[in-house]
Amino acid sequence: MRVPRALAVLAALTAALAGCGNLKLSSLPTSVTPIQSVSSQSARYPVLVKEGAPAMEAYLEKFKAGTILRLSVLTPDGVGTWLSADGAEVMVRDGMLVETRGLMEDMMTSDVSQSAALVHARSAGQAKRFQSHLNGDHDILIRAYVCNITKGGDEALKFGKISVPTQKMFEDCIGEYGDKFRNIYWVGQGGKIYQSLQYISANGGRLALRKGP
Repeated sequence: MRVPRALAVLAALTAALAGCGNLKLSSLPTSVTPIQSVSSQSARYPVLVKEGAPAMEAYLEKFKAGTILRLSVLTPDGVGTWLSADGAEVMVRDGMLVETRGLMEDMMTSDVSQSAALVHARSAGQAKRFQSHLNGDHDILIRAYVCNITKGGDEALKFGKISVPTQKMFEDCIGEYGDKFRNIYWVGQGGKIYQSLQYISANGGRLALRKGP
């Protein structure tokens, strides 16, 4: 199994965000050295940094690898495309992961609307989600999941000198073929997701995302 081309190991991110979750964005590098050759898309990354585009921390749990993403595109329906230094893309809507490109077994499409409604409301309940993944043979596999959303405890996240109160929300999902995963969200007042650990695919594992106020 190869390591995803879009990630480089950073010592500052060796502890998973789900553990304590108080990494400081200012302490992390603004660029990384890609493991494989740089894609043509990555030429845009330095421009985004220079322009002061919003930044978001990302950490791939399974490979203990991370980087800082920059917001490249925001669509009218609220999907933000976040770009890595070497061309990987992470698509997020209101803190919910909806697609990836350039990682292992990418999430090609998804419908997470039911889960999102409960998570943003910080409410318990059951939801259905659908995801399609790109497997090692470049085939797209569509998977359906039934997910139980439950409340966790309160936790304050530190962003520099700012402390943000959040409530943990757990999303435990089981698929039609018995595959299981757990997503974790740190949700603030008003339903904003400040930090999360979200499933991409079986081989891609979970992606941690963190963005301050």
